[in-house]
Amino acid sequence: MLEQLVDNRASQPTCVWMDAGLITYKLCDRNYECEHCPLDAALHGASRPCATGPAAIHNGKHHRMGFPEDRVYCRGHTWLRSLDAGGIVRFGIDSFAASLMPAPEGFRALSRLGVIQQGHPLCEIVTQHGQLSLAAPIDARVTRWNGALTEDPEILVRAPYDDGWIVDLRPADLDDLRGFESRAAATESARLDFRRFLRRVGQELLLEVAPSEAMVSNGQMGTDLRQIIGGLRFLHLLRESIH
Repeated sequence: MLEQLVDNRASQPTCVWMDAGLITYKLCDRNYECEHCPLDAALHGASRPCATGPAAIHNGKHHRMGFPEDRVYCRGHTWLRSLDAGGIVRFGIDSFAASLMPAPEGFRALSRLGVIQQGHPLCEIVTQHGQLSLAAPIDARVTRWNGALTEDPEILVRAPYDDGWIVDLRPADLDDLRGFESRAAATESARLDFRRFLRRVGQELLLEVAPSEAMVSNGQMGTDLRQIIGGLRFLHLLRESIH
C-alpha cells in the first residue's frame, strides 16, 4: 500500500486522497489538479492549510496566491528580486510556502551583516510547533535585514512578496541568478509539490490515525489536518516541502 503513495512525476496521475486510502473510488473531472478540487477542499475542512489556486486561507484570512514575474524563484520556495543596478537583491518566501506555514511567532537572523556562503543557515522562523530554517540561496554579502519581522513576524505570510521580505543581499556573482526558476516554472513546481505534500499528509493519516467515520463523513473532515496529524508532524512535512 505505501509503495503506491510514492510520488512519481512520470506516472499516470491519480487522486491523492484515493491513494491515501481516505476514499475508495473517485472519478476526477479536474485533470487531477488538487488545488482546484472541491473534494480536496472539503477533506481539508474549512481552515484549509494550503492551496496553490488563486487564493489561500491563512488564519481565517484570504491572501492572493501567485508568482510575480519581477523576480526569480529558488529551491525551497523562496525568491530573489533585483532592487537596483548596483546589484542588491531582495530575498523572501513565496506564496506557496506562506500558505503552508503556521503563523510565525518569531524571527531570528542567523547570519550577521557580511559574507555568507550558499547553503549556510540564513534565518529561522519560529512557530508554536518549532523552527523552520532558511539557507542562503547564493554566495552573497548580507547588507540589510527587514527589521519589521522582529515586531510583526506574521507579515512573512500575510505579504510574502511585499512587506514580508526577509533580507537584502549583494550577490558575489550576478550570473548566479540565471540558474533559478521563472514564474512559469515556479508555478508548476508549486503544483507538483502540493500534490506531493498531500500524499505525505495521506501517509500520516493512514499510518497514525486510521481515519474513522467520525472523521470523514459525506466527504467532509471534522477538523483540519494540523489537528489530526499533530503540529510537530505537520511541521516535519513542511520542512520536507520548504528545504
